[in-house]
Amino acid sequence: MAQRRSRFENSHLIAFMLVAVLLSYAVPTLFGMKPPRLTPRDALTPLQVKEIEARALRDEIALLEDRVAVLSARNALAEKAQALAVEKTQQAKDAFDEAESAALQANEAFDAADLKEREAEEALRYARMTEGQARDALKLAGDKETAAKLALVTATRLQQQANKALMNAQKQSQLANQTLAEIEALEEKIAELNADLEKDAKEKLAKGKDAKKADETQTDEDYANRRLPKAGKAVVVFEDRLVPIHNKVSIPGNFSQLDVKERKAQFITLLLPLIIKANDTIGVRRTSLTKAIAEDDEATIARLVKLYGLANFDGSDEALHDELLNRIAPVPTSLALAQAAVESGWGQSRFAKEGNALFGQWAWSADAGIKPLDASNSRAVIRSFATIYDSVFAYIHNLNTHYAYQDFRDERAIAIANGELPSGLKLARYLTAYAELGQKYVYVLQAMILHNRFDIYESYQLAR
Repeated sequence: MAQRRSRFENSHLIAFMLVAVLLSYAVPTLFGMKPPRLTPRDALTPLQVKEIEARALRDEIALLEDRVAVLSARNALAEKAQALAVEKTQQAKDAFDEAESAALQANEAFDAADLKEREAEEALRYARMTEGQARDALKLAGDKETAAKLALVTATRLQQQANKALMNAQKQSQLANQTLAEIEALEEKIAELNADLEKDAKEKLAKGKDAKKADETQTDEDYANRRLPKAGKAVVVFEDRLVPIHNKVSIPGNFSQLDVKERKAQFITLLLPLIIKANDTIGVRRTSLTKAIAEDDEATIARLVKLYGLANFDGSDEALHDELLNRIAPVPTSLALAQAAVESGWGQSRFAKEGNALFGQWAWSADAGIKPLDASNSRAVIRSFATIYDSVFAYIHNLNTHYAYQDFRDERAIAIANGELPSGLKLARYLTAYAELGQKYVYVLQAMILHNRFDIYESYQLAR
């Protein structure tokens, strides 16, 4: 502030001096007089010279100070512009990061859409395969409706006959009460009948023991030639062949308390959707393999080769692809249900309850499962699983990779090549190596499928 005041005073002093000099020349000229002559520099005293130089220096300093102020202001503006540029650069970097993240999300969404497209194509193929079956089922439903109406008429007639019989029975009861002798005679007949029934029961028990002994002595050839039982009735039938999914991870604790029919129904309801789900996953893998072969996607093929134990495969690429397709295929639902029911006793075995082990798969590490009470090998255990779905998936993977089931896979491949759904009843013939019973085990599986009509579930799908 003092500097500005000093500049202001100096400027006024200079202006005043200039005015005085002008007046000193102008006034004498107006009155015809000679103007005063300027004093030359040599005529000035040293003090006057110093004063003039000091003034000039002060003016120069003032000008420099003004330039410094202007430069400072420009520097401040430059710093603000630099800070603004840094801020804009950071904003641009953030925008680039957001764009890159959006691009990654878009790629993931594209991959998910591609997977959904493959699943949709597979679902469409299955829908076309089952269209004819659906039409047959519709016709069968119409036939059943007609039969149901006839049955209703028959039931009405039977009810009328039952009412008449009840009235007759009441009359007979009245007559029986009237005659004590007749009652005593009836009691004697009942006693005789009970004796006959007891005798028949003993004879049947003896025949049953003989039949069991004969069954134990039968050979594999006997069982191969043994006639299978007639097909029974399905325990559970799902509407529109759609099976509802669930989130259960283990066998319910009340299984052993249920009666046989209810236990079977709950077992099928629990296990069937998990088998279909696992087979759907295998179907997606098979579609991915087919696409990878067509597009020469070596990375996908190499991953599946390792997963399905073909790292040491000795053959051409075409033979390798055929063997992969042979292994990556679904297991018939009826066969999986039958083996689960046989191996776990319809979910009542200790291994099923304690370790979700439904298919009796062996492991050779003590911490991998549950040790059987009668195991001949001290290291052998029944492999346990975190969930029952894990048990189902491991069972399918076992049939698809173990060398003992190569014939099973070859026969399944023939059916698929012919455009057929693989039959569990037929493929059971190739599982003699699954249990020590050999051919008897095959007969048990086929009888289980027929008796419980597991074959109807082979075309069922999950309710979406």
